[in-house]
Amino acid sequence: MENLDNVFITLITAFITAIFTSRISSSQYWRQKKADLEAEYSSRFNTKKWEVYTEFTALVPEINGNGLSDINTPIVTTSINSLAPQIVLAGSDNVVIALRRWRETNEVYGPGDTVTKDKLFELIVEMRKDLGNIHTQLANEDLLGALKPIC
Repeated sequence: MENLDNVFITLITAFITAIFTSRISSSQYWRQKKADLEAEYSSRFNTKKWEVYTEFTALVPEINGNGLSDINTPIVTTSINSLAPQIVLAGSDNVVIALRRWRETNEVYGPGDTVTKDKLFELIVEMRKDLGNIHTQLANEDLLGALKPIC
């Protein structure tokens, strides 16, 4: 009888150990799956950000070509209007806020104003930070010179 009790205790101990081990393994597996899925989504999201930000920045020489006076041409306006929803979905909060400020400043001061240029370049700086360049120290003049069309 005592042998039977020892076997029973051994079986119970092994069973509890097996359940505990499987529970830990299962939780580790699902945590890793969740982390992998988040990494994949983050990668896709960053790829989308890169595409949208690059497309927007490609418009800057057109916008900036004549002191930002070309912003109200139908082609540029249509391009910006089609990119804005994508920026809202893919961009960080700071990028979306900078986009709103730039657009509002453009409406108030007009496309050629210095304040509007500053807001545009603040938007580009926020895009750079959102893409991982968080320590960017470029001034508006640096961006203006780098994005100035070569003619």
